[in-house]
Amino acid sequence: MEISKTDAVEIVKEISNLLHKKLNIMNNEGIIIASSDPSRINTFHEGAYKIINEKLIELEIQENDYDLKGSYIGLNFPIEINNEIIGVVGITGNSDETRAFGNIVKKMTEILIEGKIREENYRNKEKVREYFLIDWVSTNNTLFNSQLIQRGLEFNIDVQKQRRIVCMDISIIEKDKILMLEKRIKNKLLSYDSSNLIFRESNSIVLVTQELNREKINTQLNSIINLSKKDNAKVFFGISKIVTEYYNIHNYFENAKHALIIQKSKNVSGILYYSDLNIELIYEQIPTLTKNQIINKIFSNYDETEKGRIINILTIYYENNCSIKNASNLLNMHPNTLQYHLNKIKNITNLDPRNIKDSMLFQLCIDFYNQIKN
Repeated sequence: MEISKTDAVEIVKEISNLLHKKLNIMNNEGIIIASSDPSRINTFHEGAYKIINEKLIELEIQENDYDLKGSYIGLNFPIEINNEIIGVVGITGNSDETRAFGNIVKKMTEILIEGKIREENYRNKEKVREYFLIDWVSTNNTLFNSQLIQRGLEFNIDVQKQRRIVCMDISIIEKDKILMLEKRIKNKLLSYDSSNLIFRESNSIVLVTQELNREKINTQLNSIINLSKKDNAKVFFGISKIVTEYYNIHNYFENAKHALIIQKSKNVSGILYYSDLNIELIYEQIPTLTKNQIINKIFSNYDETEKGRIINILTIYYENNCSIKNASNLLNMHPNTLQYHLNKIKNITNLDPRNIKDSMLFQLCIDFYNQIKN
């Protein structure tokens, strides 16, 4: 067991500020890894080395002990964790000044290090648990069923229970806020159900929940959307069917990812269930290259900037059920101006946005355009 330099520096700073004494922490080789005097860091402390080798309960360095290389006047104590000396803590100063603080400093150091070890063990356990979730949910599982069940039980997870997979993604302008927002989202989801399983996979956050009721899920996820509005963020959710084959959960995960991709293409916060997808499932099978070719064929006479502007006009027009009045209000233009744009689109593309057959082609292009863009 070793004391990390980062932890040692933090402990020296904390205790020094509290007791107003100069401290050093040495590792199990007698090297100073943290000190109130930065010039002593990475130097050898022979007194500490003596404590470790001879298993001394303390060592007082006096003026006539300067033959101990790198050692100054003061008291030094072994740092013991589980009856093992893992380092030494030293207080610089004459014995009259340091004696009263000796055992206090030793005990405080050991308590703080034990706390750091517990934190590290917890982090390591959480990492292993996350690796299991990734292996189970997001990769094609090759384990035998009995092995999978046993591994899950090691983390208090019953993999045989019915669940839903929720894939979510966050779009936020201020990127420095995303980690804090993700933390708040995670805490919110765990407050709904402490058995919720949450991990990160690639660019998405994945929730494995035992909540199967759509109404309850929608209520919970809409609260996440409202929470994210405070940071001017958009949150997209794709949700799988109910997982009935725990050993085949990867397919349900892929379904949730498909739903997420389609929801993201709309570029608005929202929730989309894989079971609600229809023609969008066909869209997902079309290669991006083909989608681009279709868009470029329809809008061949527009440059990229103008293409984006026209697609925006058409999007709002169709989202408002082809209502000139409603669409023109949202576009901040006169109804006659919108009519002019629709006529111009017809003249340039030879397709009429108001014609049912042609409008289907335009809406296909809008979906492709948003999928590629987002």
